[in-house]
Amino acid sequence: MAEFVDFKKDGVWEHFLREKGGNSAKCKLCSTILKATGGSTKGLHEHLKRIHSINVLKRQATDDAEPSTSIKVLQLQFYVTAVAFTSAFPEFPGMTFSHSRE
Repeated sequence: MAEFVDFKKDGVWEHFLREKGGNSAKCKLCSTILKATGGSTKGLHEHLKRIHSINVLKRQATDDAEPSTSIKVLQLQFYVTAVAFTSAFPEFPGMTFSHSRE
């Protein structure tokens, strides 16, 4: 028989135990065993919502490749300021400004 242990104390894991060395989770409320393959918690969220009427907020994934909105705003502000500066002071020889979107 599988052994289930506390995994994390936040989010959806407050309501589940994780199978030790496995890809399953056991609901603390009703003892239902669910798959949590590869660490995916989608099924756990769906179980809580459908069976227990509990809606746990999902954490936002962090993606280093895409800057946050606040970083994008700062980049745009910098771009606008730089363009305005180079337009206002064209007498500085050798000063160039370029912007590439990746």
